Amino acid sequence: MEVKNQISWHAQSKKDVFEAFSSSKKGLLVKEAERRLRENGVNEIPKQPPRAVFSIFIQQFMSPFMLILIFAAIVSLFLKEFFDVIVISLAVTLNVVLGFFQEYKADRSLHALQAYLPQTVNVKREGKIHEISASQIVVGDILLLAAGEKITADGRVIDAQTFSVDESALTGESSAVKKHSEAVASELAIADQKNMVFAGTVVVGGHAQILVTAIGLHTEIGKISQLVSEIEDEDTPLQAQLGRFASILGLAVLALAGIIFIGGSLAGFNIAEMFYLSVAIAVSSVPEGMAVSLTVILAIGMQRILKKKALVRKLVSAETLGSVSVICMDKTGTLTTGQMEVSEIRVGNDIVPIGSNDQKLYEIGRAILTTNASILEIDDKTHKEVLKGSPTEIALRRYTERLEPNLECDKYTLISELPFDSIKKYSASSFTFKKHRILYAVGAPEMLLAKADVSDKERQQLLKTFEEMTASGLRVLLVAKAEEMPEHKELTDSLVNDLKVIGFVGLKDPIRKETNATIAKAKKAGLRVVMITGDHPQTARAIALEAGIEAGAQAILTGAELDEMNDEDLKKRVDQFYIYARVAPKHKLRIIRAWQSRGKSVAMTGDGVNDAPALKASDIGIALGSGTAVAKETADMILLDNNVKTIIDAIYEGRTIFDNIRKMMVYFLSDSFSEIILVVGALALSLPLPILPAQILWINLIADGLPSVALTFEPGEDGIMDEPPRPKSEPILNSEMKILIFLVGMLTDFLLFGIYFYLLHHSTNIEEIRTFIFLTLGLDSLIYIFAVRKFRRSIFTSHPFENRLLVASVVLGFVMLFIPFSIPMLRDLFKLTQLSTQEWVILFGLAFVQLIIIEIVKEIYNLKRLKKMSVV
Repeated sequence: MEVKNQISWHAQSKKDVFEAFSSSKKGLLVKEAERRLRENGVNEIPKQPPRAVFSIFIQQFMSPFMLILIFAAIVSLFLKEFFDVIVISLAVTLNVVLGFFQEYKADRSLHALQAYLPQTVNVKREGKIHEISASQIVVGDILLLAAGEKITADGRVIDAQTFSVDESALTGESSAVKKHSEAVASELAIADQKNMVFAGTVVVGGHAQILVTAIGLHTEIGKISQLVSEIEDEDTPLQAQLGRFASILGLAVLALAGIIFIGGSLAGFNIAEMFYLSVAIAVSSVPEGMAVSLTVILAIGMQRILKKKALVRKLVSAETLGSVSVICMDKTGTLTTGQMEVSEIRVGNDIVPIGSNDQKLYEIGRAILTTNASILEIDDKTHKEVLKGSPTEIALRRYTERLEPNLECDKYTLISELPFDSIKKYSASSFTFKKHRILYAVGAPEMLLAKADVSDKERQQLLKTFEEMTASGLRVLLVAKAEEMPEHKELTDSLVNDLKVIGFVGLKDPIRKETNATIAKAKKAGLRVVMITGDHPQTARAIALEAGIEAGAQAILTGAELDEMNDEDLKKRVDQFYIYARVAPKHKLRIIRAWQSRGKSVAMTGDGVNDAPALKASDIGIALGSGTAVAKETADMILLDNNVKTIIDAIYEGRTIFDNIRKMMVYFLSDSFSEIILVVGALALSLPLPILPAQILWINLIADGLPSVALTFEPGEDGIMDEPPRPKSEPILNSEMKILIFLVGMLTDFLLFGIYFYLLHHSTNIEEIRTFIFLTLGLDSLIYIFAVRKFRRSIFTSHPFENRLLVASVVLGFVMLFIPFSIPMLRDLFKLTQLSTQEWVILFGLAFVQLIIIEIVKEIYNLKRLKKMSVV
């Protein structure tokens, strides 16, 4: 049987719904259920399986750098340059192994975290209760639900007994929703359809019978799943920039090879030798260590983020965190704890301190406890007392635990109870106490005030108190009592009259203790924090004020107001709003895309099914570890401790990752630039080669080896979170980096060319000259790394042993640089000679002068950066 899913079942009478699905209170016939199962399929939403091991492995070869390295290895193999082949192959292997294991581990950790829908449910068919697999539910089935059960299909409530559902995973509402079976208005949003239940939500109180109206992909959660699948994955900023950089590098390498070959041939050099030299220089100019270092930086970043209780699913996502400029935070469970608690009590006009021993608290506590006792149950498995009920009921019961020894509830003998329902909106209990019959009632203030024995003036004052508490974001209950009740056996609504108001109880989902400091830290880092929630605007505003988020009258936008704006209007005005209330999944998508259209990198936090589309569309989707499986499956990062502070810690690590990527690229390209210009310049002037290809390869092995890898372990610099986020479009190598690369290359080449030209005219030993150039380039590489390890501080004020691995690797680099001089076979291979003491002094002097000049350039840029920050 196929039923149109667009019909507003919440607006239909129970009779009409039964007729539409050809069902009844006894449920479907077994054969009819089997037929519908064959026709409509199982009640399942396709889940994203873990990525195949082979797929994760192959993905590691798909980066632009890897493709260039593989091409370089093939060319080297063709030229029988087996040394190059080995070095490049080791780089490729290390890169693939590191990337594979990091992503494999993250992917498997995600699926270990996921919680799936329950396997069995109770349905009524032919008047009998059957326990079946949740996947076998069909439309028209009568589903039996009780407290603690997860709902596995959408349905219309047919019968309900004090039935309440936690729909926060779907709607974002933090309070449980009381359900009933009467028809409601057709234009209501999902959060207000009080006679419907939805797959993925949880029953927190009472029991009910549900007529199933939608299964699988036709449920609300199914529609969201489809919406998520329609959102295309996009490259991260790093992936896009590396792609462009690799393209430029590839073209530059080809152009370089062509220039050397053509220039050398025209200058009269042997054509075969020029071909060999041009290819060798081109291969050498590809920084094979860069791919390894990039992977190591991202892998280390992932591990550092994991130590701070966040799981990043993909390597490149770790860097994207560093570019985040807007954080769209879901209120429930992210800014707040996700658990309701009593936060304010008022008696008359007075606020009574909750932790005090004021006698007024005892009567309020007694009223709460006696009307809320039934939620304390014995767990079938642990045989321990547990609280089972709505978040509000549990919060009230927890509040009374401290007061309970003084409440003397054992002296009150229960006569009758009147459970809460969504129509009367209160619960009440009657007792005998010292031969007196008394009643306690707890519920909606507007309902109980109508039954209170108060004057008009008192009623207005009480309503004013109620409105003040509501405006501050509290969910408010009124506590009242009636004395000298008439004799009765069963409590009815008509007996609840002439009430005496005891006081008001205000509850809220409190903000996390670290929220304020986190928001302040985010602001200092130039991050825009936006709150998105399904709650009422007043509640959202109160939470925002408490958290430190801008909450002026013009800073709030509701979902209804958002519907009246087109995408262009939203794009123009999106930076005016800090709070979005009463929003649906489609609204979250529009908000994120509006920010992205303005060039911002957006992070979105969430834990519910309703957050999944926005989590996928954002640049970084952040799910709570306690969130739904759908949210975690869609997100790029998962907060294992549900701590909002972890988000800022992760962004700090993301900025550190990007910083280290820049340092690594500046280091590699400065070296490559120096070597290339030196060789090309010599060929252009028809001079002998100042350095041999084998010598270049050895220097690259030293620089691309341990020192460059050690640079990836560099901790974050001081002040990195005091800077505004970098623009999404800013290249990895900004103008400062390019000038530094050019300066180092030109400075090195200017000095070396001068020395080279001088030595050519004062020495006949070309091997001695090449030895001097070889050592100069090697020393520069090893000393220069100390200059680039800190962009914001001078090498002379940095702690030299902060990165001990770097120091050790440089020492090892010096050993490797000098090894060829002590082994005759290597000395002959590289055609090296011994240098005089004077030449050694000149070598170290040149390296020191170069270092001083680089530090001066760094200082100039730092002064400009600080001046720019002070203006902002």
